[in-house]
Amino acid sequence: MLSPRIVLSLALLPALVLAPGCDEKQGPNTGDIADDTTTDGSGDGPDGPPEPDTTDGEGATSSQSPDEPVDSEDETDSEGDDEPQPPPPEPRPQAVQICPELDWPQTQECTTEGGEAGTSMCFLYQGEEHWTECSTEEPVCDPNYNWDMGCVGQICAFDGTDLYLYSWAEDQCDTPLVVNFDGAPLRFEAAAAASFDISGAGQCLSTDWPTLPWLALDRDRDGAIDSGRELFGSGTVLRSGRRASHGFEALAEHDLNRDGKIDRADPVFAELVLWSDGDRDRRGELSELVPVTQAELVAIHLDVAVRAECDDRGNCGRERARFEFKNVAGEIRSGEVVDVYLACQ
Repeated sequence: MLSPRIVLSLALLPALVLAPGCDEKQGPNTGDIADDTTTDGSGDGPDGPPEPDTTDGEGATSSQSPDEPVDSEDETDSEGDDEPQPPPPEPRPQAVQICPELDWPQTQECTTEGGEAGTSMCFLYQGEEHWTECSTEEPVCDPNYNWDMGCVGQICAFDGTDLYLYSWAEDQCDTPLVVNFDGAPLRFEAAAAASFDISGAGQCLSTDWPTLPWLALDRDRDGAIDSGRELFGSGTVLRSGRRASHGFEALAEHDLNRDGKIDRADPVFAELVLWSDGDRDRRGELSELVPVTQAELVAIHLDVAVRAECDDRGNCGRERARFEFKNVAGEIRSGEVVDVYLACQ
């Protein structure tokens, strides 16, 4: 016969085994399948979790914890949904066309409701002929001057009631800045055999080349300009990590005092250079780089106007801003900085 002291010790044994240790942290039951208890109070026991519920779900009680995912398929389907997706680009409107049976400029004389002499213009939209309302003013746009170079363009469009001017410039355009001192027309030479990574990402290695000098910055300080990352345009990586949408956005990041221009008050001004590729090797060697201070630039303004001009090979000048420089007589003159959009050749 066991002594009363032994019986008492055996009776206390389950309580001692089940009591948590003093150092164990207690918290709410999270429903994790690794827990030893479920929310209904039934334990998995030392042999592992309970068998999965195989009932058809009609009137049956599920063995899953309320906090567990009900359907692992839903969890799989939602993977990757946490990152916001960019909205799809809006489709471009259809350009209206000129009426082919009429001579340029496809207008005819008419009388306005006020009794004044005016004109009305003919245009085609979705194959049907339309006429603008008789007016003494010029139409807001003219289908004779539609142009579409892919990543940049400008067209005359129709919303069912009125004509309107629609223009675009997409992010994949390669858009470095060039500097025009004397107002000469913006021209481009055909692509050379040598390659130049104008995008700064290896996406386009051959483009036509402007006859005007690039505005450049030797960012890696190796004494050369060797990719679009060292020009000012869509190849420029901004401090945020994204690429600039055009050259003036890339340049504006250096306007540290926020006065709307780049001049001697901005540290970058002393590092800016003009690059003309004289030997056509598509590498800006030190001998081809002229500091803007040596070229007597005074300031580059950042207030931009849009005026698009394109050639028949898809190269365009679009955003424009003025700059000041000193001529040989020491007089202040104005020139133009132009953001060029280059078609990959």
